[in-house]
Amino acid sequence: LDKINQDDYDVKTYSLPQRGNTSLDICANSLRDMINNYYNTHSSDNKLCIVAVSRGALVSIKVLNELTSIPNKKLISIAGCINGTLLIDYISKIPLINYFMDSNMLNEMKYNNPISKSLISNIDYDRTFIASMGDNRIFPFTSSLPINDKSQKTRHMVLGYSGHISITQDSLDL
Repeated sequence: LDKINQDDYDVKTYSLPQRGNTSLDICANSLRDMINNYYNTHSSDNKLCIVAVSRGALVSIKVLNELTSIPNKKLISIAGCINGTLLIDYISKIPLINYFMDSNMLNEMKYNNPISKSLISNIDYDRTFIASMGDNRIFPFTSSLPINDKSQKTRHMVLGYSGHISITQDSLDL
């Protein structure tokens, strides 16, 4: 954030409720409320750009798909768990895992789940997806690189061996 001229932008930060260990709808409601509150007090001509990381990417896609009244919107997804991850498929087999992780979240983050596929198919705004071959949480790493038939507005970037945490800083260094 230090690299941009903040006089030209209103920068807001957002953290997922319960660190994302809750349903997609609860996470999306919170983000949608923040965006709607901003646009209720600012010009609707302002562009909206969401930079989302990990689970926040799928949450942001859900919200951006629903915010049809905002014409100029963009998504930058860094290590986004967009099409799920096999890690969750494995973890969900652990007995008693539902005592530690929300069952809705576990279902929504399974690899190739229908919720993700539906949200991906409705993306019609400018977007950039950044993934890393070295991400040990989102695998296969291609899960962070969704493809839909509206690809003229899509950019994909793959970094070498950044991890799930270090990819955020590595993306900003580009």
